[in-house]
Amino acid sequence: MSTRARLARSLLSLLVLAGSASAKRVEVRGRQLLLDGQPFEVRGICYSPTPINASVHFAPYGDYFTADFSFIWLRDLRLIKAMGANMLRVYGWLPENDHSDFLDAVEAHGLKLMATFYMGEASESPVETEEQRGKVVRRFAEQVRQYRDHPALIIWSFGNELNGVWNGYLQQLGHNPAAPCAWDERYDDLGGCWIHKGKPPVPGSQCYNTSYCVYSRLFGLINQASHRDRPKHRTPPPRGACPAPHHHPPPTTPTRPPSPAPAPAPRSGRRGCQGRG
Repeated sequence: MSTRARLARSLLSLLVLAGSASAKRVEVRGRQLLLDGQPFEVRGICYSPTPINASVHFAPYGDYFTADFSFIWLRDLRLIKAMGANMLRVYGWLPENDHSDFLDAVEAHGLKLMATFYMGEASESPVETEEQRGKVVRRFAEQVRQYRDHPALIIWSFGNELNGVWNGYLQQLGHNPAAPCAWDERYDDLGGCWIHKGKPPVPGSQCYNTSYCVYSRLFGLINQASHRDRPKHRTPPPRGACPAPHHHPPPTTPTRPPSPAPAPAPRSGRRGCQGRG
């Protein structure tokens, strides 16, 4: 399998995480992204609102996606929808904060969201040892579970630009003392050793072997994250039981009126439950 194919498989696997409700609604067939069984063409923008005189380096550390800052995103979501976009990507938020209102507003405006699991630089989220990588993956899984059933959130990005040498992840993965790749990061300032040679690397050459070594470890980490806690089968809740919601219900009255008479609980156990968790 080519390096490009490995990257595509690693990135696309993030669409179907942990058996969530969104995973059932989103799938990839060949090169086509489907949402609810229909082709979904992403027309997205990167969204990172920062007020004047504010900075991501002090509170709220770039997390302007809580109810306290609704005056920002309620204004912007309407404009984003009006410009013809159907998705926005955020670069991370603080997991201890509640982002349910923001997600509800994204859905109410007919938009979808790509959330980013913030990793920062390798000094913030080290991945040199198996224990360190496991810790990062567990953090990622916890954040995915937090909003796993929200219909607005359909894609997760595992970090941001992890292959950029300025972040230090390739160095930690490639210079592992237990199994070094003999990889020279100086080549990657312009895209890799093959760029300097002006042609694709030849299998078996030093350029090929060292690049394959470090990138296979990076893709392996992404795949490990994408398969974390993914169940083979989700057991429906007991008949008549309502699962605990993962976010606040929308601030509007339900569109589905209550049944005039009690009816047998559906197989999913969700219809008639308050909230959308």
